[in-house]
Amino acid sequence: MNPLRTRCAVALGTLLASMAIGSLAPPSAASQPRELVVPSAAYPTVQSAVDAAHPRDRIALRPGVYREQVVIGKDLTITGAGAGKTTILAPEHLVTGSDGLNSIVSLGNAASVTISRLAVSGPGSGTCDAGALGAGIRSWAERIWS
Repeated sequence: MNPLRTRCAVALGTLLASMAIGSLAPPSAASQPRELVVPSAAYPTVQSAVDAAHPRDRIALRPGVYREQVVIGKDLTITGAGAGKTTILAPEHLVTGSDGLNSIVSLGNAASVTISRLAVSGPGSGTCDAGALGAGIRSWAERIWS
């Protein structure tokens, strides 16, 4: 048999075997949901964790008040340390959405988001309908990112 043909056959066999083994291997850690903790050196704000998160990641909020507006456009789970311990509070000035409404937490891109064990609050003491706030948490079908 031709030595070059033998080497090619061995190389092809090795490649096919590694592909077969790779397909049987368990999913890599990269494909598993991660947990991002706020606040931390890497994620000082809720929005910074949302921006860095991959779909299906979990964001854990430590006890505290997070004075910010949050925009979410991917499937995530956000969990606080308890409604009396973790609050996303409206910033002093809300940025109006493209639909003309204000909200503290906005969900878009048909994202599936689970939010639990935290409060979303502000601005003022009135109801959302009577105040400057269109909704505390709002979802819309428009794409956030293209």
